[in-house]
Formats: sequence, structure tokens, C-alpha cells
Amino acid sequence: MTVSSPSRHPIRVLPPDVAERIAAGEVIDRPAAAAKELIENALDAGARHIRVEVRGGGLEFLRVADDGCGIPATEVELAVARHATSKIACFEDLGRLTTLGFRGEALASIAAIGELTLSSAVSGASAGAGVTVRFGQVLERGTRARTPGTTVTVRDLFGNVPARRAFLKTQRVESARIGEVVRRYAVGRPDVGFTLVFDGRPAFHSAGDGDLRRVLAALYGLGAAEALAPLRGELPSGGRLHGLVGTGGPWHSGRQHVTLFVNGRWVRAGALPAAVEAAYRPFAPAGRHPLLVLFLEVPPDQIDANVHPAKLEVRLRDEEAVAEAIRAAVALAFGRTPAGAGASLSLQYRLPLARTRRVRRVAEPPMTYGQGGPPAEELPAGLRFLATARDGLIVAEADDGLYLVDQHRAHERVLFEALQAGAGEGPQALLEPRLVRPSPAQAALLAARAEELAALGFVLEGFGAGALVARAVPGALGSLDGEALAALLEAAMSDAADWRERLLATAACRAAVKKGQPLDAETARALLARLTSARAPAVCPHGAPVVVRLADGLLARLFRW
Repeated sequence: MTVSSPSRHPIRVLPPDVAERIAAGEVIDRPAAAAKELIENALDAGARHIRVEVRGGGLEFLRVADDGCGIPATEVELAVARHATSKIACFEDLGRLTTLGFRGEALASIAAIGELTLSSAVSGASAGAGVTVRFGQVLERGTRARTPGTTVTVRDLFGNVPARRAFLKTQRVESARIGEVVRRYAVGRPDVGFTLVFDGRPAFHSAGDGDLRRVLAALYGLGAAEALAPLRGELPSGGRLHGLVGTGGPWHSGRQHVTLFVNGRWVRAGALPAAVEAAYRPFAPAGRHPLLVLFLEVPPDQIDANVHPAKLEVRLRDEEAVAEAIRAAVALAFGRTPAGAGASLSLQYRLPLARTRRVRRVAEPPMTYGQGGPPAEELPAGLRFLATARDGLIVAEADDGLYLVDQHRAHERVLFEALQAGAGEGPQALLEPRLVRPSPAQAALLAARAEELAALGFVLEGFGAGALVARAVPGALGSLDGEALAALLEAAMSDAADWRERLLATAACRAAVKKGQPLDAETARALLARLTSARAPAVCPHGAPVVVRLADGLLARLFRW
């Protein structure tokens, strides 16, 4: 992620007409919300290192310290005034927004419900300045000895709002929510080092070297981070998307491992998170979610960040086109990346092993980041056939490991793409034409789709009042039994927007070689060659995995080579 150093503007109180037109003010409803605002201020200030300290769930003590550009001594007290900000000067600036904050309410909102101490210094100044505000009243102001940057310390949060405290969770839960905020922004800004301390004990640290996989390895483990597939794509109006996604699991019951950033802003609500889930849903088990981190970078004039009180939602000018770009990028990542077996095979380590003499190894260095096997990669072009196994698997190898290929799903993918491309063998007449009696609505759909169906190789003709007869199907499908043909006609009469893809997926599934159907070596080699030439060889048209890769690094760990 490319981030430019901010050019600092003086802090000014927004004119009343501008303040009134900004979406509802800051809502500090729990310590994590205060932490979020302070971290965003630090990032806006160009910080390279941010330290967050928490005691008592953030209610007793919350401190965020950074090494950003700092605040001049003459503006420190103004910084805690309501609607005072350096980020915009007029309402039109919202259309040119390059910062996370813009309302000038965070510090004032926190100071109104707790004791806030702000200390800051700028580069080249002989000393810094500070101010302490408790429940909206200034208690202290003066000079401070500090290196360039800003420290905000909050004590006794909600001390004057006992009713709000009564609705909060336990200190452990509130601390965990602050931890989630810190970790999300560590993922969103891998170029910034984050340190999190709970009750005097270090809880998390990121190096700030710009390596997203390293941050994810610290959060989820080395194997999970290295098994992620890249997301890439172009967005309308010159934007782009990039990120990482776990195409082969592990799968999670909640969405807490799916993270979306739009121009560096963590977005949790609205149409965009829904578009992300819709993109991976065809490939994920029902009710499960992958580890996914997605960054959208769009021109500032294409985004409206002023739509949610807590700034958790944004709107884009062309959200439908952006959603389609997200869908295409996610589909490509799942379609081109074979599932890894590391997550499931890690269970092998829990099995009892035979008792052996313990051998001390003195020459092997400990495994470090980057040595746990290659990252998720696309299916190599030169798979070499080895054998068939388990009545449905093709065993192959490449230079990076072994590959297990589901023969039914592989053939299904090959047929699906051939049907999509119109590369079939033309219509094939049915030995026994099938009579269909659709409802009036279904008959209307079939009539409207007659040309498209004929182009695909499906020939339907009228046969008396309200009846149709199916006379031919695409030649690539071979012979179909009555049950398979009925399923195809049912798909052709679907009122879903993606009826064509569903029809082709059903056709490919019904015509593909089945599990348990033996393949000779020549047929298996031909199927592998066709699969590696497919656009999305790693998943079948229904989203299930086609290929599992046993990487050399995994085999070396399992066999202790």
C-alpha cells in the first residue's frame, strides 16, 4: 500500500454551516471507539510507530502515543475544541478527502466523558505543549518535554455517565475489542509499526516493514499467512484493488476475519462488505467465511465518507461496477489457486507417534517466516500424470510438489468452460425427444431465451397447446438420461439472473465423468492437459475445489526430511 506523507494544515474551527452539514457527530459508546479515533488521528499525522496501552478495559486508562508530525504549541488547546480540525476547511473538501478523520470532534467527544491529556511536539521545536481536560473543563495547560509526535492519555472514561458504563461488558471483553481495532489497523497499514500493551503486558507487535503477510503471520500463524492467494484487479475511474484471501481454508463461522479497507479506512457496514461476501460465497462452505483482506483504492472524488456517525461505512460513485470488479478478482483467486493441504494435515501432529529415541538436532535452524513452504500459487501448466487412486482421484506432480485432482470436478470445469466459449460439437439430436409442459410463466421465459438456448445447442420446439419438446442438446454433453435432461430443462426455466451459468454448470456436472468411473492413463493425461489450460482450474463451476496441492515444504515437514 502506497502512503504519502501528510502535508499538515493549521487547526481551525469549522464554520457553523459546514459543521451542521457533516453527518451526525462522533459516538464514543465504548473504549474501543475512543481507541479507533485516536489511532486514526495518529495515522493521519503520518505516524510510523503507534503504541497503545490499556488498563482496566480502557475505562481506567487508555493511551495512544505516536511519532507523527505533532501539533504546534499554539494549537494544542484548540485541538480539543469541538469541530476543530486541520483536515478540511469547507464542505467541498469532503470531495477531496485523503484523511481518515475530518469532523474535528473525536478529542472533544472523549474529553466530554472522561479526563483527556494531550501532549504534542513538532520537529524543530524547543519544547512541546500539553493540555488536560476533564468532563469538558480545562484543568491544566503548559509546556511538555517530548520528542516530535503526540500522546493522548484518557482516564476515567464515562466517569460522568454511569448509565453508559452500566451497559458495557467486562473489562476483558472491552480490552479484546480494543485489541481488535489495533490489529485491524495493523493489517490495514502494514507499513506502520503497532504495539499493544494490556495491563503492562505486551499483547501484540507488528514490525511496520510493509509486509502484509508478516502481520497476518503474527495474527493467524505462519501456515495461514503463507497459504493466502493474492487478489488483484482494476476499478472504475482509475482505481485498483488488491489483497489476500485464503482460498483453501481454514473456514470460520464468523465474519471477523474478513477485513475491507477503502482508501485506508476500515469499512464494516453498507453495500461494500456485502459485495465482498457475495463474491466469496459461491466458493465457501455454507455459513463459513475465509480469511480475507481487501484494499480498495479509489480517487477521492469517487468516495463519500460522510455517511455514518462512526465512519464505518462509505459510498462509492459506481458501486455496482466496483462490486463486479471485486467478484471477478475473488473468483479468479479461487479459480486459479489449488487448495493447500497444510491446514488439514496439521492435525497429523496431534496423532500419537511411535516411541523412539530422542535425537538432538544441532544443525537445523528454526523455521522462520518465508521458510514454511511456498505461498499459494496458481496451478502449474506442466502437471505430470502419476496414477489414479481412490476411484476418483488423479495423482500428478509438478516441480513444487504433488497434486490430487478430483476427476469428476476437473472434467466438469473443462466442459463448463467449453460450453461457455461455444466450443462444443454442435447440437446432438436426442434419441428420445422429451416432452415438457411448462407453466405459462416458464413458457414465456423459454420463448424469450430460445435464440440463446439454440446458440448453446439446446433445441426446443412447440408441441401443441402449452407444450414443448426438447429435440437436441450440446454435443459436448454426450448421451444424457431422462433425469439429467429434466435437470437441464429445470435450469433453463429458472428465473434467476444467472440462469445461463446455472444451466451450463448443471449440464457440465451431469455430463462429466463420475467418481468411481475408471480412467486409463491416456484419458487422465488428456484431462490434466485440458484442466491446466482452463481459466479457473482450481474450482468446479459450483465452487468446490478441484485440486489439492501437497507442497514440497509440507511434505518435508510431515516426513521430517
